[in-house]
Amino acid sequence: MDSKTQEPLVVGRQLEAGGEYEDDERVVFRARFDDRYVRYQLVSFSLVCVLTVCFIPLLLLLPFLYIAIRANFKSRELIVTEKTLVYKQGFFGCCCICWNESSKHVPLEKVTDLTYAQGCLARQYGLATLQIQTAGQNGPDGRPELTITGISDARNFRKVVMSAKSNCMEATFGGYGSTVPAVAVKDGAKVASDEVMVNMRDTLLRMESTLKRIDQSLASKEAATPPTAE
Repeated sequence: MDSKTQEPLVVGRQLEAGGEYEDDERVVFRARFDDRYVRYQLVSFSLVCVLTVCFIPLLLLLPFLYIAIRANFKSRELIVTEKTLVYKQGFFGCCCICWNESSKHVPLEKVTDLTYAQGCLARQYGLATLQIQTAGQNGPDGRPELTITGISDARNFRKVVMSAKSNCMEATFGGYGSTVPAVAVKDGAKVASDEVMVNMRDTLLRMESTLKRIDQSLASKEAATPPTAE
């Protein structure tokens, strides 16, 4: 089966050919998904049906489920730009009548970690799940911002994202992002406190803007008040 190509885009070639862009940002990496993901999903569904017994009749839906999973697999895109992690996918809704598409954009500066997980069944198919963790933007109940299964060489993709984040922070803060002390360790990877620094900077800017408005308001009132005669 054909699968999407995965390779870092060479900067020199991009400049010569005009480069590849996503939402006006240069693409630095395009992930590939392993086509064993389709079989993995079918086997997972079959096991659930067999183990629960009462769902065994649902096995008759396997041909339709295969079509839906295959279509979803072919539609998936995972792109790393200079500033953003972009995930796009399509899926059937309304009982496989309507085709829907969704996209998720996660700023690299918000990413704190990518958690690597591999269950026993996924290991048999050489697949893994990556959970994208963010600071201040996690889903409801503290769930990961994104959970993606089936990325080819998921460990390498994790390194690509963290490297792109480091480059993004260096470009944004002039190298300061790469020197921020670490505040936590998870799965052997240091999680930088740059998110805290970004929030502090934004808060200080808002305070400064508020103080300027107050000063301007007081100055206007003083100018409009006529001097009192002695």
